[in-house]
Amino acid sequence: MIQHCPKCNIKLTHREIEVGECDVCGASLAGGTLAAAVMPNHHAASQAANDDAPRPVRRTYGSGRAIEWAGARSGLTLMVAGSSMLTSAIVVLFLLMAAEPDGRGAALMGLVQLMGVVAVWGSIMVITAPFFGTGAPEESGAGKWAGFSAAFIVLGLLTLILGPTLAFQQRDPFDNFDRRDNDPRETMAIIGMVAQGLMMFATVFWCMFLRNTAAYLGRPALANAALLLLVLGALDHAAVVTLTTGADSLVRQSVDFPYWLFANLIVFGVAHIVLAGCVRGTVTRAIAK
Repeated sequence: MIQHCPKCNIKLTHREIEVGECDVCGASLAGGTLAAAVMPNHHAASQAANDDAPRPVRRTYGSGRAIEWAGARSGLTLMVAGSSMLTSAIVVLFLLMAAEPDGRGAALMGLVQLMGVVAVWGSIMVITAPFFGTGAPEESGAGKWAGFSAAFIVLGLLTLILGPTLAFQQRDPFDNFDRRDNDPRETMAIIGMVAQGLMMFATVFWCMFLRNTAAYLGRPALANAALLLLVLGALDHAAVVTLTTGADSLVRQSVDFPYWLFANLIVFGVAHIVLAGCVRGTVTRAIAK
């Protein structure tokens, strides 16, 4: 008579013996129904008590669940590829800025334009990735964080697109011509600050998506690394706001500030690529089980 699973060696419940399948590891129990039929009464009573005992939870990935995780894995794939392209472009631009080449030849300008195209395509992939992450299984708690990230990305893009249009729309011809308009640079600085704030929240929520995914799939080390990445990403966005919005005096006083910012963005990009790649590998192994 089968009392323990031959694969995971956990004590079987009465229902598992009747069904012929272990709920913990999914192993098929040959002859399970026959064993349940010949089980003595005192064994059946002890088995019923075992049914109420706490048991490990098996992460089941049927066809529907595998599709959900496949969507999240696609988002992670886009994020890894897009972040790699974007970080590579930042590295090349950082090296060009550090080298300060005197010439502006066709080769140099072509390289700058190429890196601009790479950065644009990488940004598109990074922006798209959280939308795929929303398909993660609900019980993991990761899909909602990807949804929050996608929502704030949309708000940030709308701010960048509609902000200047609304700020510099044509005035009424009968308006007071003596009223001094706001400085366009100050207006754009405010729009940039708002957009950066929204993108910062999108980054924070994406890191929470990585954390929940890793924690749900039993990788606490990756979950803790995602929290560290969250802090680093928030600091990077704060530095970008400082550089692009009204911190002219700070930038003038510290010539190395832009270099520090580029270097920090590179560190964040590489760390994010590694972490997202590890989480993607974890999801892939979970689907394959």
